[in-house]
Amino acid sequence: MKTKKESYFGRFSTGFEFELYDFNQDSKIDFLSKTFYGRNEQMIDTTEFILYSQTKKGNFQEFKTEKQKRFSFKHIYPQVYPERNKDSILEEFEENCIEKILN
Repeated sequence: MKTKKESYFGRFSTGFEFELYDFNQDSKIDFLSKTFYGRNEQMIDTTEFILYSQTKKGNFQEFKTEKQKRFSFKHIYPQVYPERNKDSILEEFEENCIEKILN
């Protein structure tokens, strides 16, 4: 490699899809990372998605603007099993994408 730098990203054990986007229509490739944090002792799973964008050098870095440092969201959801009332723990969605990125 000319720059002697590498940029690794992908999905490990979260599915086989690899999708690239152009969310803010700037002709730069965007990647939505997916991190599964696992199941806690209450049987609740947490998955976080973070937006990355391609730089001029071709690698990827976390997308940010002057107004917002991170564009991400978390999905927090309970596992349902016979001993648990499915309505006892509600699903949560935490969004950190308050700034509009589309022109």
